[in-house]
Amino acid sequence: MAQCDYCNGEMLTVTGCTAREYTIDGNTYPSIVAHPHGDTCHDCGARENEPHHFGCDMETCPHCGGQLLSCGHMKQAAESLDNE
Repeated sequence: MAQCDYCNGEMLTVTGCTAREYTIDGNTYPSIVAHPHGDTCHDCGARENEPHHFGCDMETCPHCGGQLLSCGHMKQAAESLDNE
């Protein structure tokens, strides 16, 4: 299993990551919570209304609405977490 670098929990065994904010293009956004319709996220184990673990392939970018992992804002989001 993989360990989340930000909450130190084992993905799929903890129910979601700690709540966090991202700074992207100078604006601060809360992370978007999971909406798996009653099931846990298949990638990171987050339950409905809990934040995905950072780097989860199901996490939505709060800036552009795309997949955070591939939208181009991932680096800025990671840098903002590293500065917390």
